Amino acid sequence: MTTRSDASKLPKDWAAALAKRGLDQEVLDALVADTYHQSPVAVYPARSDVFRAFHLTTLKDVRVAILGQDPYPRPGQANGLAFSVPEEEAIPRSLRTIYTNLQDDSAIQIERPLHGDLSAWAKNGVLLLNTALTVEDGHPGSHVRRWEHFTDLVLQVLNEDCDHVAFLLWGSKAIRKATSIPINEPPHRVIRSAHPAVWGKTRERRFIDCHPFTEANDFLRKHKLEPVAWDLPTAN
Repeated sequence: MTTRSDASKLPKDWAAALAKRGLDQEVLDALVADTYHQSPVAVYPARSDVFRAFHLTTLKDVRVAILGQDPYPRPGQANGLAFSVPEEEAIPRSLRTIYTNLQDDSAIQIERPLHGDLSAWAKNGVLLLNTALTVEDGHPGSHVRRWEHFTDLVLQVLNEDCDHVAFLLWGSKAIRKATSIPINEPPHRVIRSAHPAVWGKTRERRFIDCHPFTEANDFLRKHKLEPVAWDLPTAN
């Protein structure tokens, strides 16, 4: 069982894989400490949630990786998972668009979720990774540079240590981040589109015109892996 003190550190499986790529645990600990202690404003998510995505999704279980940008920069929203908010929080616009896509996908056929907590996806093999793990209150993108090396290494681990992962890349920032590694196809599958928040003309396929969740599950079935259950029951 993970304690609150353990939660602010990487779990052993991820730590070992990242150490093989040169990640120094002491340097990472210092980065986290500096991030929360030296900022003149509040930092999100809570320090105990900074590595929550890695605690909920073990490395051996990753089947899908959804790459976000950085945590929500408002109080109470960020919970350590890309696009996710605590169950009691209002559902953000991007996540409402994601839910609409799921609901409109005839191959998925789920009821529209009543909350924005994506923990069930994380526990089901979906790594909900932000390219920056922290953000300053009211300042989107404020910590992108400090996490750049760390999240590059995470993508490298996924690319090299996992057999078949569907990477869902939404928007130019996520696409640039992942393709700079680059992700190998095969054995993996890169499914890209515009960001859910973008409605106008874009270089990529519009998010509302795509079926990324079905494409991911089709890829998993092709490789005899369990597809993801995308429904989100209310936790009680």
